[in-house]
Amino acid sequence: MQHGNVIEVSTGVVGIDDACSGIRSLQSSLMISLFFGEFYRMKWFRRALLVPVSFILAILFNICRTSFLTLIAARKGVDAISRYHDEAGLSILLACTAAMWGWRGLLEKLKC
Repeated sequence: MQHGNVIEVSTGVVGIDDACSGIRSLQSSLMISLFFGEFYRMKWFRRALLVPVSFILAILFNICRTSFLTLIAARKGVDAISRYHDEAGLSILLACTAAMWGWRGLLEKLKC
């Protein structure tokens, strides 16, 4: 059950503000989109499309990460979050990078 920025599970409460809020992955996805735009020498319109796509992907992957960590807290206890937090963050960074690379390829094929 969600109460503001706290999620209550059967084993306790998970504070979203206590942990990483996902701002790092938003920043990372922006930098990935800018890097791909420059590395592949994309036209300005394609580069401009990559930026909002990167934010959307970062938000979607952060929702997945939050859900995963909340599920871990519900099943194994709130203290178990610390064991999975960094790995979950790295996983969504790699998944977001792969998804951005896929979008870049799609934009190249569509000739936007």
